[in-house]
Amino acid sequence: MLPLPLVTQRRWHYFLILAAMAALPLLATWALSKNSFKAINLQDYVSYRCEVANTDSDAAFRVLTLTPTYAIALAEALCQSALLSEQYASVEISWHPRGYLKAQDILEGNYQLIWNRRHVVEGLLPEVYQYYQPILDSPRYTLYWLSRKTPVAMNDTYFAGKRVGLSLDQHSQTYFLQPMNALRSANIDLDNTQIQYFSSIAALYDAFEQGQVDIISSARNPVLVPDQGGVVFTPLAKDVPSGSWFLRADLLGDPAVCDIIRALNVFQPVFDQAPIPLVEGGCP
Repeated sequence: MLPLPLVTQRRWHYFLILAAMAALPLLATWALSKNSFKAINLQDYVSYRCEVANTDSDAAFRVLTLTPTYAIALAEALCQSALLSEQYASVEISWHPRGYLKAQDILEGNYQLIWNRRHVVEGLLPEVYQYYQPILDSPRYTLYWLSRKTPVAMNDTYFAGKRVGLSLDQHSQTYFLQPMNALRSANIDLDNTQIQYFSSIAALYDAFEQGQVDIISSARNPVLVPDQGGVVFTPLAKDVPSGSWFLRADLLGDPAVCDIIRALNVFQPVFDQAPIPLVEGGCP
């Protein structure tokens, strides 16, 4: 048999390539129908997940809080609970500004455990206690100004030219309300160039650490603010009210409730007093 002319051979190869390309979508569809793929769960910067020992369930114990402070430590403590591991495969904790929590989250029970201020939770729904019940009140705490080298003095001379970092969340006691109240009470009037607002607490602390702002407010927290050289803590306010931990109402009789309350002790270094459990009969 005589070989095909060179031009004809090239055309033949060209048609084969076109046919192969046209078949690719069909092959992909067939492959997907034959295999089961799990969606990739991309970890974002406002959440953390740990696995527990249970392999019989794919349910997650979901926690919503306001700050990353000790959030990972809480998740890890909950993952160590043998009683929780009987029902859940993982613990997922996320931290968002208080306005993130919506009435729909309450109605649908999207989280097993929530930390927020009582007036915020109660304001979302008139019958909120049908859906969530407080199991522990976080104690009051002392709030400090954080500065470098010299303590904060509440006068115009000290604040002249200083940059103050605040939270965009105007309901935040720690990062907006208390520092603003202190400035107003001292008749210290800062111009717009002296106040910088941050959308997250992590960004606020990063700005202080990097010298983008000179002063912020904070609890004396060794996780967020290590006692590093040059950082000065000046008392700003005492007995600042904190929040409460709310458990989904259908879980109140669960044997794991006391394990949950014990896990919440990871926050003790933040506060000046012990937390106040609200479970009837207490926990051993």
